[in-house]
Amino acid sequence: LVLERSYTGLLHPLVITLKKVYIQNCKNHLCPTQVLAKMSNHEGWSVDNFEGLARVGKNRYVMVSDNGDNFFEKTLLIYFEVL
Repeated sequence: LVLERSYTGLLHPLVITLKKVYIQNCKNHLCPTQVLAKMSNHEGWSVDNFEGLARVGKNRYVMVSDNGDNFFEKTLLIYFEVL
């Protein structure tokens, strides 16, 4: 599972994408992927700047976003399962 972040400035959306990468099917250093989730604050998602992803079980993961050393923000942990 791969976490991708896309942010290009204040007038453009923050987009978080989760993709499954099929490493066993790589050819010429290119691997097929499948988008499992795409969350954009431009489309109404309340997306934070998630920057970490860890596997905690067979199909279970934790995504983390720190507070950026900002008193007004919170560190967030999202626990989820890929079905």
